Amino acid sequence: MVTRPWGWDAAVAAGVLVCALMTWLMGPGIVADTGQPGWVPWALLALFAAAYAAVGRRAIYRPAPGSLLFGYSALVVILAGAMCLLIPSLATIQCVAYPLAWCTLRTRWAIVQSCAIAVAVFVGFLLSPVQQSQPYLLATSAAIAALSLAFALFLGLYISHIAAYGHERARLLAELTAAQDELATMHRQAGETSERARLARELHDTVTQSLTGLVMLSERAGAQLRAGQSAEAAASVSLVESAAREALDEARSLVATMTPVATDSGLAEALRRVGARFERETGVVVETQVVEQQLPREQEVVLLRCAQEGLANVRKHAQARRVVVAVTRDEATGAVALSVRDDGVGLTAESLGDDPGFGVAGMCERVGMLGGTLTLGTRPGGGAELAIVIPSGAHT
Repeated sequence: MVTRPWGWDAAVAAGVLVCALMTWLMGPGIVADTGQPGWVPWALLALFAAAYAAVGRRAIYRPAPGSLLFGYSALVVILAGAMCLLIPSLATIQCVAYPLAWCTLRTRWAIVQSCAIAVAVFVGFLLSPVQQSQPYLLATSAAIAALSLAFALFLGLYISHIAAYGHERARLLAELTAAQDELATMHRQAGETSERARLARELHDTVTQSLTGLVMLSERAGAQLRAGQSAEAAASVSLVESAAREALDEARSLVATMTPVATDSGLAEALRRVGARFERETGVVVETQVVEQQLPREQEVVLLRCAQEGLANVRKHAQARRVVVAVTRDEATGAVALSVRDDGVGLTAESLGDDPGFGVAGMCERVGMLGGTLTLGTRPGGGAELAIVIPSGAHT
């Protein structure tokens, strides 16, 4: 089916030109035999083209008033019959009239107009003065009209079915796209909510508790000073200083976990920068062993964030002197592995009790989105090891 205005213009123009050529070739002889005015076929063709330009062309692409569309459809039927009456070869106009009926009307009314065109062509053939000497005129006229109608109905119904199927597919695709967008928005909102909740829990269990302790120690020192207990007040101030340093370390640990690090220069360089910053802040030696490789952006971000979280856990619990951050690839399977190993105290009941697992849960969620696995355990030689494996070709 032609779907653009210039396509329909070309199709109608071609049909009218073919009919005009037939009129030019056969008209003079028919006029001489019948005595009918020679200008009438030309006027009918011009009226057909003008009606298409004024009404039919617009009705293909936008709804038209019912009365106007009915008048146009009736005019097409009358013109088709009149052309066949004057010059039977002008039945060729059916090649344009039938498709226009199916493209300007709904299916039910297109069937009605197609039948009306077939009847008009049949009557035109039957009553044409040129045809009266032809044998079997009634059977020939009926056969021509019936075959034309059958072909038009078959092709029209088939194309209408295909068009309806295409519209239904387009509607379903639009609904699916909208549902995917809504689901992506919900996932993003859920991720943001989860991240806020995790951050709130981290703040409550670390910085907030430390600040509460600082307030209580400060109040006790103030009360001791007012009571003249200078020695006790000095001891309380010393405790305030110690607690403040611990709170600062906790805040730095949290910031180190949340601070974004650019991966534009590659995962290896980003991990080296994270390790260098961690080493400056803690004095713990960080060694990075990263195989240079091209990874999807999603994998680089997940590995980087997990490495940051692993280093934050080392800062809080490990009491380590040395940490090794390594990224390797299994050549056989293409899987990417990240490990964060330290030489500290390992996983103890105290460290597990202090950290209810918010950081590990966040890492598990990130890694799980890529279909990977995460393990956290104590190394045989001492210290702890965080191990993450992401399968080949994983994407969020």
